[in-house]
Amino acid sequence: MTNESKVNMIQIADDLLIPSNELIINNNVDIAVANPTQTSTMVNRFRDVRSWGAIRGIDGAKFQKQYQRFLQEAIEIHDAYNNDDEAEVIDAIGDTIVTLINLAKTQGLLAEACLNTAFNVIELRKGITFDGDFVRYGKLSEENQKYCDFAQGNPGSEYFLAEEKHLLTPKSFEPIPVISK
Repeated sequence: MTNESKVNMIQIADDLLIPSNELIINNNVDIAVANPTQTSTMVNRFRDVRSWGAIRGIDGAKFQKQYQRFLQEAIEIHDAYNNDDEAEVIDAIGDTIVTLINLAKTQGLLAEACLNTAFNVIELRKGITFDGDFVRYGKLSEENQKYCDFAQGNPGSEYFLAEEKHLLTPKSFEPIPVISK
């Protein structure tokens, strides 16, 4: 990872209110994530959103109302992207996250718990990424499953082994290479 990449990631973290000393920078795949061993400001932000909703009476909203709001915000992301309006894309993504926090609350759930549950399911999931779209192992053709087994290990299973996770790189999730004749 270049120094410029690290500076950019630290700037992004600052924008997200994640202190740079709470970042773990993974030089192998050019990403930075919040350090899970420290309490992140983002955890407080989720609480702030729930408090914001409670003050405005949103916390008692029905599922359907919050679901409709979520769809509206998701459409705004697309519209902002099509209009090449980066500031509006950022705002619309943030608004969509707010609506998901509120939507979870309509079901008596915490969005953080929903995210954690989903991540626990997908974290070790095998699959292949086709043009930015991850297709999980179970949805792949037999040929792609065999290639996935080769590239990601643990043949025949939809999940790779946790102890082998450190061996994986973005290349492990690329489609079967096309060999020219």
